[in-house]
Amino acid sequence: MLIVSWPASGNLWPLVFIAFVPMFLAQFRFMPRRLTGLPVGVAFACYWFGGFQMASSLVGMWPVIALSIVIGLVGWLIGSFDKRFAERTRYRWFIVQFALIWVAIDLLVQGNLVTASMS
Repeated sequence: MLIVSWPASGNLWPLVFIAFVPMFLAQFRFMPRRLTGLPVGVAFACYWFGGFQMASSLVGMWPVIALSIVIGLVGWLIGSFDKRFAERTRYRWFIVQFALIWVAIDLLVQGNLVTASMS
């Protein structure tokens, strides 16, 4: 849902408000404890695959797939700690925690003021 919210992919921006709901349901309700990071990893990998696919004409498809898998594994690692943090804080930060993580990783990976000025 996040990919089709981009202007180049459909511009269905209202989907942003409900895009994380399937991932949260899978992570907190349907997955066993040892696989709780898998929905987050899949969401990270699919989102960045959609973004990196625009560069596939320059570098080919295999680097795009490999980079998406690496980012998906990072998402899996983050997601595996996410549920434990929510349980320890009695779900007080549930709505805010993942949005902050997503925006932080988005800023680290994309060209922002810090990384754009280094090139």
